[in-house]
Amino acid sequence: MNTLEAVPAGLATMRPGAELSAVLAEIPVRRVSGHDTVDVMAAAYRQVCHAQGVFLRALLETGMRRPHTPEGVSRLESPGEFAAEEARAALMWSRRRADSTFEFAWQVHERLPMLGEAMEAGVLDEPRARAFVHWTIGLDDDHAAQVIAALLPVAAGLLVGVLIDRIKRAAIAIDPGWAERRYRAAVKGRRVEGSRNDDGTANLHGLDLPIDRAAAACDRIDTLARACKHAGDARPIDHIRADLYLGMLDGTFDALAENQIIDHVLAHPVVDSAEREQGTTAGGHSCDGDRGDGGRPAAETALDRRAADGAVTAGTTDTTMTPGPGGPAAAGAAPSGWCVRELRVEVAAMLGLNEHPAEIVGWDFVPASQARPLLASMRGAEWRWVICDHDGRPIDGGVTRLRPTPAGSGAPTLAGVPGRGRSAIVELQLKAGELPELIAVGLERGWDAVLADVAAQHATGEADDVPPDDPLRRRARSRLRRTVQIRDRYCTHPACRAPATRGDQDHALDHAAGGPTDEANLGSCCRHDHRLKHDGGWGLTRSAPELTVWTSPLRHTYTNRPPPVMPTLPGAADPAEIPPF
Repeated sequence: MNTLEAVPAGLATMRPGAELSAVLAEIPVRRVSGHDTVDVMAAAYRQVCHAQGVFLRALLETGMRRPHTPEGVSRLESPGEFAAEEARAALMWSRRRADSTFEFAWQVHERLPMLGEAMEAGVLDEPRARAFVHWTIGLDDDHAAQVIAALLPVAAGLLVGVLIDRIKRAAIAIDPGWAERRYRAAVKGRRVEGSRNDDGTANLHGLDLPIDRAAAACDRIDTLARACKHAGDARPIDHIRADLYLGMLDGTFDALAENQIIDHVLAHPVVDSAEREQGTTAGGHSCDGDRGDGGRPAAETALDRRAADGAVTAGTTDTTMTPGPGGPAAAGAAPSGWCVRELRVEVAAMLGLNEHPAEIVGWDFVPASQARPLLASMRGAEWRWVICDHDGRPIDGGVTRLRPTPAGSGAPTLAGVPGRGRSAIVELQLKAGELPELIAVGLERGWDAVLADVAAQHATGEADDVPPDDPLRRRARSRLRRTVQIRDRYCTHPACRAPATRGDQDHALDHAAGGPTDEANLGSCCRHDHRLKHDGGWGLTRSAPELTVWTSPLRHTYTNRPPPVMPTLPGAADPAEIPPF
């Protein structure tokens, strides 16, 4: 049985700092009484709040120091545009995280210093400090200080939601026009953002939208979804709403009237094949409990009545779930107006020789089973090929205009019309040593012409650009631009994941200073980091074509080397038989 240990006297009221940190380090918390564990926990939380306040003060100082003064103490009066960049590089944070955390640090230690003092004293935690900061935006500093002075003494005893309510009530009482100004300022920042989830799905958000238009848009989607349910769609209404939402955005419903949209949705339901086999696609799963007809569950009348009316033809209702953004899973699946912007795949995986994941660039990695039909939907994209060495690093690349065809169907097809609105990119990856095997397997799966074209270009070194690249030109021609994009993969800043294909081509030695436009001197930079170099006081050198060294105004260096195009992956069981392209 463990020996009971007493906690030091005065632990419950000990101020955070070095002494409390040392005391906590010596407490064997698993051997203190149940009553005392609460005092240990509370003391540790005070120390966490203190440490967070100290960290935010240190982070703030990295951005408030005058550029190019690493040896002294020279402070700016206000932070500049690139104030968070040192923290971003040193902590390997995303730009959004660095910017938002630096802004928070400036708010609690400069604009509203009583918040920083309370954090360092251990009496205010980060969630409550963020509530004070967020809900006093739009108030002038004096009014914000009034609100905080009134509520800070009781904040620790309030739930965060209750604290927010009290802050809002006090802010409106002090400044009746605050809420309207806040709304108008927020609408000026309206935007659309996409994000990925851990399970492979994604979210698409419209943020800070005018409330009337957002409400109208939601109502229109809901009205159309209910019309689809009434017309016989058996699926949960939330699924229908999601399909309508995407169809309106990706161009599927372009030029369709509302009745045509309803017909289209019913003719092309996106249904999970596993749910179909289990019989779980009934409308009873709808969050609103919608019924299909006459009070009966929608599953009992699902599409049957539509088929009897001649609105649905054989084969159009039995589709499987669209296996990835932009790609139909079967002949009856709904066509998409847009495909994904960039897809990277291993040729061996597309031929069924392995199940290595593909990458929807800027979004996520997806299984090969999702990538194959997605690739089939991108015939009109630019298909780049990349041959890699044993370590997976690129040694050659180009473009092929040929596309796979079903085995035995005749001559290979050429690229079709690019996706509407902009050209998309497919990157076909393969290693030099596997090319003969791929060609042999490709003959059975309709890939023989594509792979023969790749092999011929690789053997002859024929460039698809005329005239050849010129190091005296300011802008790289297409072949060199692709080479740099494929090599770098992403922006060359070590804390940036912006895809190289969406960034700028940056000269390490500026073109105006005599820097050549060649592979050794060019690198990929997102627009922000390109400006960071030219306007933010950061330096950039390239000791080798694939190595980029960034030097901050405070004279710290950060090195970046791009990842391999084809990294070594763990083996897996032999894949099941893969159908031809």
